[in-house]
Amino acid sequence: MTSLHPKKVIYMLDFVECVEEHKWNYLHIWQHSTMYLFFGMAAVVGLLTVSQFRIPLGLDRLMLSLALFNEGIILYFHIAQRPPLDYHIHFMMNFAIFSTAFCSLFEVFFRDHPILELFRASMFLTQGSWKWQIAFVLFPRWGAPSWDQNDHANIKFITMCFSWHYAAAVLLMSIIYSIIYW
Repeated sequence: MTSLHPKKVIYMLDFVECVEEHKWNYLHIWQHSTMYLFFGMAAVVGLLTVSQFRIPLGLDRLMLSLALFNEGIILYFHIAQRPPLDYHIHFMMNFAIFSTAFCSLFEVFFRDHPILELFRASMFLTQGSWKWQIAFVLFPRWGAPSWDQNDHANIKFITMCFSWHYAAAVLLMSIIYSIIYW
């Protein structure tokens, strides 16, 4: 039997304290746990659709769509009252998240549509690379100067970077497609 990590016990006890005192501790952990819960449910349904159980067709994409909408809503309210560059870089992430969510929702009705599947894959790749970009901008490493959070030129540059990230995702998918089918 495994033991609980002391930090996990503290979080559980803090939840009881939150309920009793009507305040929230470690809210960011609860937000991430909520996202993990929805993606976990989507994963379970995804596994069940390829098993012997009779799961309605499209339910896996619907659960993925709900998990992505949940992630987008939590992120949207996570960025309230942030400096302009911080807000903008997270807002661009929300664009990728909601694009993926809508695409997954369309796939419920248009199953095995190659264009939707390629678009969803490209948006997932963009989300992944953009998270690295967010970390690079907000938490510069190796003694690099921090970005000016109020400089509008930085906001314009970051918008352009998002386009580059999406172009890189499409290029990567094109290369993989070429290798497989040519």
